[in-house]
Amino acid sequence: MTDTQPTNVTKSSNRTTLWVVLGAIALVIAGLLFGVLAGMNARKAAELEQIKQSLGEQFELGMQEMDNGQYDLARQRFEYILQYDQDFPGAQEKLTEVLVLLSATATPSASPTPEITPTPDLRGVEQLFNDAQRMIAESNWDGAQLALDKLRKDNPDYETLKVDGMYYILLRNRGVDKINVQHNLEGGIYDLTLAERFGPLDNLSAGLRNFAKLYLIGSSLWGVDWAQVAYYFQQVAAATPGMTDSSGYTAGGRYFIALVEYGKVLLNQDKPCDAVIQFDLASSISSTDELNSLKRDANERCLALQPPTPTFTETPTATSEGSLPEPPTETPTDTPTP
Repeated sequence: MTDTQPTNVTKSSNRTTLWVVLGAIALVIAGLLFGVLAGMNARKAAELEQIKQSLGEQFELGMQEMDNGQYDLARQRFEYILQYDQDFPGAQEKLTEVLVLLSATATPSASPTPEITPTPDLRGVEQLFNDAQRMIAESNWDGAQLALDKLRKDNPDYETLKVDGMYYILLRNRGVDKINVQHNLEGGIYDLTLAERFGPLDNLSAGLRNFAKLYLIGSSLWGVDWAQVAYYFQQVAAATPGMTDSSGYTAGGRYFIALVEYGKVLLNQDKPCDAVIQFDLASSISSTDELNSLKRDANERCLALQPPTPTFTETPTATSEGSLPEPPTETPTDTPTP
């Protein structure tokens, strides 16, 4: 008894020391990780601050280029700003303005020969112009269009460039709203196409229109060609997974369904290994009992198609009871002497 007690105490002391050492190591590692994360956050904060300062400088340069008639350079600067901050004050308005100016300078219209006519009464037209400006500021796109349509009908030559710019703003923004908010993809595509008559679309709205078109193509093939449906919704889901139409299905949700259904088609075609690829892609998005069951079935069937693994016979080794048998030797025959 007296011999075992010191041994137990020593073991307990060793375990305590080990836990203390491990705890100290863990604290050191945690401190290092905290320091690394803090350093990364500090660097990110500094980078964001530099970007903010850079955006302000880019905006000022864009304004100078607009004043100098360098509209294409100004467009690139404003699009750069919106790529990092879509709410940067004044950037979207100036981009719209410069796009309209680019359109106007690209296709100048011939100036008609002036005719001496009585000075028209523009009070009604000016009121319509002011109403349209106010409704655009209030995001009342439909009301602004009604005012501009009447203005252009009453006096098509009144503030032509400004009216074109107002048409561009309302059609561009209404198109984006129809796609993102109202989930009216067809209507949004139509408005953005009309806006393009007054000026080139910015990258954001042009990309949105393109993905809305892909969404509609994929929807038109729904239940008909799952491979093509997966192809189109893969592109939309990668860029705008939340895009949806009146059905309420998001692009990401449709992509998931298409992958599962395409995998089923491949299983029915006795292509389980190809089906596994589709099910694995679907599993990276979501997981369901049906999908898990399909994956197991496809994996089992795919493994059954694999060629068997070749087996190798081990070379016998000598034992203590005896040596390896000698290989048979052939008795050489005498070669006849020529």
